[in-house]
Amino acid sequence: MISEKICRKCSVAKKLAQFDKNRSMKDGLSDRCKACRKQDGKDYYAKNKEAILKKRQEDYQTEHGRERIRKYGQLPAVKKRNRDRKRSDKYKEWQRQYRHRPERIAAEQKRYRENKPKWRAYKAVRNAVVSGKLKPVSQCICKQCGQQAGGYHHHSHKPAFWLDVVALCSLCHRNLHCN
Repeated sequence: MISEKICRKCSVAKKLAQFDKNRSMKDGLSDRCKACRKQDGKDYYAKNKEAILKKRQEDYQTEHGRERIRKYGQLPAVKKRNRDRKRSDKYKEWQRQYRHRPERIAAEQKRYRENKPKWRAYKAVRNAVVSGKLKPVSQCICKQCGQQAGGYHHHSHKPAFWLDVVALCSLCHRNLHCN
């Protein structure tokens, strides 16, 4: 069995573990080693940075781009920046102080009291899904656009109508509340 392969770019014999899988190649491995592929990616980005950022910005303006970000999360650079910020001691100290402020706790309690019917309706729907009276939202499609539903919309928060809900995707749900 072969234990090494020669990289097409750097012409160095390397272990098979240093090559990515590629089913279209005869041996099932990429013709360039991981280090060369990584360097090629960096070089390409450096050469085309403005075009890539412009394309990314344009892509975000489309529904498909926003959906991809909703589905897969933030862009990696934003994730890393947020993660680093949340790990900092300054942020942790601010968070510790903020959580225990009496005015924040009072505001949270007030928000709960003001929206108590909404919370109770939400819990009723959640319990209905658990008990099997309603299908999980992941198995529903949006009633307006036909895409994967992201949540249930209540027409009324009165107890008699708690389970009178419509499955909507997040975009249609937001549009419904904004209009």
